[in-house]
Amino acid sequence: MAKGRGKFSKRGIILTVVILAVITAASFVVYVVPQNSGVVFVTTDYAAQLDSTANIHSTLQASFQEQYDMMLEGHITTDEYVQAAQVLSDQTVEQISMLATSSPPSEWSESYSAYTESLRAFNSILRESIILVDDMQNAETLNRIERLNSTIHDYIEISMFARP
Repeated sequence: MAKGRGKFSKRGIILTVVILAVITAASFVVYVVPQNSGVVFVTTDYAAQLDSTANIHSTLQASFQEQYDMMLEGHITTDEYVQAAQVLSDQTVEQISMLATSSPPSEWSESYSAYTESLRAFNSILRESIILVDDMQNAETLNRIERLNSTIHDYIEISMFARP
């Protein structure tokens, strides 16, 4: 039985990493933000950029929930979970950076700011789950994660209502 679990967990981790790599590649093809360069790419479709970020965020959340459930069910080890959560956190930080550096016009800034806060709350869940991985079935930890999930959805709603 343990042999089957090992194959399942490695496939799950590999699938998650592949999905995240595709998301990252796609996001960089659409929105290239060079580092330390005089070249600036201007986004003119702020709704599309925010929609793209929301789609990526949704995929990251689904992947987190899958990895989290697999860990709680014993299908993956805590070390495998930590590795997957770290990759998700890195992807989330990239999305935060893209929104933060996009310099939207004033009519979009409230929506962008709220969505950025949603991503930050999601990243907090990821970071705290990595730190508290051994305590994940503790009621206080689960309540904290639930409160952060609620915060994520609150900021997403604020972002949607703030769109011009």
